[in-house]
Amino acid sequence: MTLHLIFLLVFSGLGQTITSDVQGHTNGQSLANPCRIVNNSETFWFTLFGGATTNHFYRTAEGSCGGGGLSHIYSRRIAQTTWPIEPASGNEVDLGSMRFDNVFACFVFNFDLSVKDFKNNVSTETQTFSVTGINSIFTSNSNFNDVEKIIISSSNLGNLGINNINWVAVITAVVAPKVSTTATSSITSTPATLVHKKLKDQVHGLHGQVFKIS
Repeated sequence: MTLHLIFLLVFSGLGQTITSDVQGHTNGQSLANPCRIVNNSETFWFTLFGGATTNHFYRTAEGSCGGGGLSHIYSRRIAQTTWPIEPASGNEVDLGSMRFDNVFACFVFNFDLSVKDFKNNVSTETQTFSVTGINSIFTSNSNFNDVEKIIISSSNLGNLGINNINWVAVITAVVAPKVSTTATSSITSTPATLVHKKLKDQVHGLHGQVFKIS
């Protein structure tokens, strides 16, 4: 009998949220570029490109337009055009929603974004999104599953806030070793015959006589 046992496990973990709220920053604090945020034992890097050298900054309030109740990272007023976000481990994730803040919506302009997915340095999906004010929620489609990086781009990302990026850890397929078991059991039974032979006395005397066993 041959048994083939194959186990295939493909599943996603519980949803998590990358947030700058619990990193211990203070309002207006300058952060590095790349900026590192750890969430659920996964390290994510935020990197600003495409303009003058700048750092990330943390903001919880904005005086120009009276925007309050904020909590996000951003690149101040220095123009940047490209903003990759990726797990340092190279692990794949499913991207959910992201919260963007346009604190200068009072000046009547929007951030028109292009959001691209990347896997093995190849992009297969691009979504566009216009950030019209604070708490603008971008929701990705299913093509943003199993991605290693996303890149947010625009003609100018200065002062665009981002926070609360929802993601799901993807555990890649785990295939157990193929186990082939051949169990052939042959039991040969040989009958045993117990033969009781009579002892025949051919005794003709007690001395010098023969006992014959047959």
